[in-house]
This record gives sequence, C-alpha cells and structure tokens, in this order.
Amino acid sequence: MTHSTIFQQAQTLTPTATCAVCPFFNDYNEPRGRGWCQVFDHYAFRHHPCTNTCRSAIQPLLDLQPITVRVELVSKELDPDEDTPVHLHSFVTEITVSKPSKESVQNAIASLGHSSEYDIAHYWIPQEPQEFDAI
Repeated sequence: MTHSTIFQQAQTLTPTATCAVCPFFNDYNEPRGRGWCQVFDHYAFRHHPCTNTCRSAIQPLLDLQPITVRVELVSKELDPDEDTPVHLHSFVTEITVSKPSKESVQNAIASLGHSSEYDIAHYWIPQEPQEFDAI
C-alpha cells in the first residue's frame, strides 16, 4: 500500500476542515478559489486547512453568535374559588438569545411584552431534525 492511498483513506475517514466550510469565509467564486477571511481580515483560498490558530480565533466569534431557544409560556391566572395559580393557557415561542441562560431568556420574553401575562414553564434549545434510514 502506497503513502498516497493511505493518505486518501485517512481523508475519507476524517475530512480536513478548510476555509471553504468556515462560516467567516466569503468565497469570490473564482477559478483560483480565492475569498475573504473575515477573522484575519485578508484574502484566503478555499483549500486552506483550518489550523489551531484559526480555531482559537474563530471560537470566541462563534460564542457571540445568537442561539435560538424555544420557550413554553403559561398564563398567570388565579382560580376564582381558591385564589391559587392556575395555568389555563400555554404556548411555545422561539426567541433568539446570546446565551441560553435563564436571565437572557427572561429578558427576551420581557422585551416581547409577555412577562406580565405569562410565566416561563421551561426553555430548551431545539434539536436539528435527524433523518433515519428506512428499513
């Protein structure tokens, strides 16, 4: 087995990340494969591998990306007979927050104007739909 076939097998098992798949790379769509790297503010090529320097520079930027969170809100109503809280209405809404923490979710709900009428039952980050193989 030659070195080139071993290298090809290794690439198919663990593909190398390149500038082409980076969310901060603007491809010029030209034959030479050039584009603009927003992280380092200079031109780059689609085939450039993602290095540890790239990863360490990109991670803080990815942490700043907003996250979509689903929130279940339940109504704040009192039972007229017992004066205890009763949740008659509930709905699920999606909001975008910088971090999925209770404080940021509460602030986002307050900015929508629902904080006086509804309580947060729970919130979660929605999972991407997964495709299952048919049998």
